Amino acid sequence: MNKLIGAAFLLSMMVLGGCATTPQPPVTLAADHWQQPGQRVGIYVAPIKEPEFYMEGDVRLLDYAINAAVMAPVMGHFSSLDLSDYTTLSDEIRQYLEGEGVIVRVLAEDAGIDDAADFPDPNKEDTLYFADKDFTRLKSRFGIDQLLLIKPKRVGVARPYHSFVPLSNPRAVFELNGELVDLNDNRLLWFAHINQAQHVRGNWDEPPVFPGLTNGFYAALESAKQEVHEHLHRRMEQQAKVEPE
Repeated sequence: MNKLIGAAFLLSMMVLGGCATTPQPPVTLAADHWQQPGQRVGIYVAPIKEPEFYMEGDVRLLDYAINAAVMAPVMGHFSSLDLSDYTTLSDEIRQYLEGEGVIVRVLAEDAGIDDAADFPDPNKEDTLYFADKDFTRLKSRFGIDQLLLIKPKRVGVARPYHSFVPLSNPRAVFELNGELVDLNDNRLLWFAHINQAQHVRGNWDEPPVFPGLTNGFYAALESAKQEVHEHLHRRMEQQAKVEPE
């Protein structure tokens, strides 16, 4: 309970203080990208520490503690959920890329991804996009040319409010950012914001295991993984050649 209320207080400070940034536009992976020979890619799928509760809408400082307390039984259950299906994502991507002839290295949590310095955008006209962190030093450290990074953004349960009044039932959410970074210049070769959500049909408030929300969470997780694969499994379309008669 105290953990939820404390997190809610910190979130309220961020909202009241203003923390909006310009979202990164999507960058589509070239359809023939994996067909280019000799590629060396490091994969890092950032871990999920614990599903969280996200309050949306017009929520004021004192409302956060009330809303967090109401949802505490849900989040207490969500803190015990098995996230092993998410942790298999790096191995699934590795198998696919190796099947494409890519040399792959799966990076561990101590690879220094989270410690990377900010990277100032050298292209202010936004004709090219760059990662917001400087990953270029990973090239020589791990012998890779590109970094494929999957990072969770919002994972858990979200609910819209007006003050402490809920506007709808909570929903399970699973949001990721995926990016492929050229380690020669930190340029983004691919970027996607993946946002999957599942609404509960009927009664959601079914303690202690909240089956509707729990099943929705796992469905959102699988949909997010599938969307990652769809972005990465691109193929150059072959145009049919019609011979003249």
